Amino acid sequence: MGDKYVTTLEYRSMTLWEDLKRGGSDISLDGGESFQDLERGIRFSCDEIYDIDQEYYKETYPEISGKDDGQFMLNVAVHLKRAAMYANQVSVEQEVKGRYGTDVRYIIVRGKENSYSDNLCFIYATSLEDKHVCLFQFVCKENDLKYYFQEFMDCLASIRR
Repeated sequence: MGDKYVTTLEYRSMTLWEDLKRGGSDISLDGGESFQDLERGIRFSCDEIYDIDQEYYKETYPEISGKDDGQFMLNVAVHLKRAAMYANQVSVEQEVKGRYGTDVRYIIVRGKENSYSDNLCFIYATSLEDKHVCLFQFVCKENDLKYYFQEFMDCLASIRR
């Protein structure tokens, strides 16, 4: 996907590709930073989920659980996306081993946002350090995922706190 650069996202840094620019349509869950690559039709966001936000989600969605705060927030993000979609499929949770000690778990949601839209692919991922959760969202057309998946996994593996 071209040249890469290291960007700072609140308390973390990670490697992204240069065509992924800050701004664009806000796809974040909680007012985080949004990025987009217009040429490839890719959107990306990063949310720092603070303790007060986690408490809000726990009170609002008592039916959702997780073995820790990172898994809980991942499950909340997937639940909210699925509820807003016309049709969808969800993958099994998997993990990316971080090169700098920050492991990331992720779930892929595939489907349509409405009956007329293209099939999209949403990758939701969370990292957890010291009870501090960071939620990442990557969106592209489903047919394009095979081209971008490894690149995005490499970006997740590059996270440093």
